[in-house]
Amino acid sequence: MSVSNGAYGGSVGRLAVKGMRMENDIAVDGRPPHLPLPAALLLAAVCLSICGNRAAAQGTAGLLREKQPQLCYSCHRDIEAEFKLPVRHRVNEGLVKCTDCHNTHGALTARDLKSVGTEVCTTCHVEKKGPFAYEHAAVLVEGCTVCHTPHGTINLHLLKRRQERQLCLECHAAPQAVNVPHPRLGFQAAGECTRCHVEIHGSNYQPQFLR
Repeated sequence: MSVSNGAYGGSVGRLAVKGMRMENDIAVDGRPPHLPLPAALLLAAVCLSICGNRAAAQGTAGLLREKQPQLCYSCHRDIEAEFKLPVRHRVNEGLVKCTDCHNTHGALTARDLKSVGTEVCTTCHVEKKGPFAYEHAAVLVEGCTVCHTPHGTINLHLLKRRQERQLCLECHAAPQAVNVPHPRLGFQAAGECTRCHVEIHGSNYQPQFLR
């Protein structure tokens, strides 16, 4: 990434270059982090239109150089590719914004999420929130991303695996273990688990999440 005075406005541009050099040793995936300072100087140069002329022309809020998600994609090219996959959150269509889930100025949570655990997802997916009398332990421990890819994928329901049973067997794996209740009948190798375990996110009446 190059920063020129013409693109980023005089002294701010020079400070941004200095910030990039100072933070280069803690850059992530070739990109400087959103925090701490002086990386913020770089972000100010990359994300903001200092004089406001460009922001006013493009109708963006808060002096941003571009609207979401294009502004975010200018650094996060890998995420842009995920949002072009056939099953995805509708960010490109403007129905969801990056800032609905992420705090752009940094957070104490992983990936700068606005909340921890399942709270980010259940802000929209309220029917999955619970609390349930019988919780799915994987959701409680690792959150929604233990099964789902949040940005985009080729799999239905944003699942990490093409076949549901393969995803379930990553946890329910031991052939004779109690967590696979019918191994000899072969159900775990033929057909999807959710044919029977329909309330997989949690249930108020059935500990095995059955219909």
